[in-house]
Amino acid sequence: MTTSYNARVDLDRPAPAGHDDEWTDRAIDGLRGFSPAVSRGLHGGATIDFTLPAGNVRQAATIALSLATDIADGADIVGLELLTTAEFDRRAGAHLPALLSVSETAERLGISRQAILQRIDSGSMPATKVGSTWAIPEAVAPATRTPVSSSRYTSRDEAILREIIEPIEATGEARRDEYDIDAIAAAVLADSDDGYAPLVEPDEFWAIVSEHELEH
Repeated sequence: MTTSYNARVDLDRPAPAGHDDEWTDRAIDGLRGFSPAVSRGLHGGATIDFTLPAGNVRQAATIALSLATDIADGADIVGLELLTTAEFDRRAGAHLPALLSVSETAERLGISRQAILQRIDSGSMPATKVGSTWAIPEAVAPATRTPVSSSRYTSRDEAILREIIEPIEATGEARRDEYDIDAIAAAVLADSDDGYAPLVEPDEFWAIVSEHELEH
């Protein structure tokens, strides 16, 4: 009788570089049929998760190491964790983080899918490659975000002026008509009973502004 096992293998190679990482695509393709996922491991390098059938733990470990070696491109295997799928699901159910698709994350942050993929590429947004798609922790883009400032504005127009237009035009090198101000406002302002308030820190604000620059 065979049992389903979940294997997690840590490799001594860089973590996935982004949505078009060639090694990640080869690894996923090489483990097709084993439900593979590739992500950044706790050791800072690449980690591969996949499932496999085996008669016992010893056999599962042998198969997992063989499969990982085949797709490691010469990288050393520095760690192996192996659990029955039933035990893996039991443990994961207690603390499995909610995940979002690229499109869902983009919608919540008010930016484009391409902008999300660019952040994954740069390493500024955590993500796990599952098959041919990316899964992103919901904590990156919670449904309800907490304002980062105590500033409150009674009207949306005032909030846009103070928190978006004035910073953009402060240096004199850019004008409001060069950007999609409404789209920026949707991404950076919170609307609550207390009024309008900024949602993002300066670094994220300027990244969003850049993503909504209009083409001329």
